[in-house]
Amino acid sequence: MPGSPTSLESPEFKTLRKVLLRLDEAKIPYMLTGSMALNFYGHPRATNDFDIVITIQRFQKKNFVDLFQPDFYISEEAVEDAMTHHSLFNVIDNESIFKVDFIIKKNDILSNQQFQRRSLKALGALNAYVISPEDLILAKLEWSAESLSEMQERDIRGLLRLLSSALDHEYLEKWADHIGQLDRLRSLYA
Repeated sequence: MPGSPTSLESPEFKTLRKVLLRLDEAKIPYMLTGSMALNFYGHPRATNDFDIVITIQRFQKKNFVDLFQPDFYISEEAVEDAMTHHSLFNVIDNESIFKVDFIIKKNDILSNQQFQRRSLKALGALNAYVISPEDLILAKLEWSAESLSEMQERDIRGLLRLLSSALDHEYLEKWADHIGQLDRLRSLYA
């Protein structure tokens, strides 16, 4: 994992490996986002959890919960609430006490586009679907607008600086405009 502060033998990585293997076995579409995705793009940042966007249907809820019990703490009610509101819920590994935030993918044009653009990346001996750098920037623009988080803005600036020549700036500007964040994106290029 380029630039990752998470060792492949750390309890955190072992938790991530368990989660990803279970998602793959259950054929649940996912993509890593947040700090772990930042690490893939050369902008290392320590994290207290992993953020994973997933696509599950209501009829899969019970199977999803069963997929993680008893090795993880998971609340079926929290899963139901997240599915209803397209929000997030978390699971906690009972062994490492490490938390994984699952974000229910919204059914909108940008979320669908982001999921189509995810790519398979090597994660040690494991492969994982990771959000594209452009879509990570867009997601962080949305999160920082809601939370006014300086950390999100630092992450965006770091990605823009590190990946400037590799980014699809036309795509970035089109979708930043779509979500009402074009001016903020342009201000973060500086």
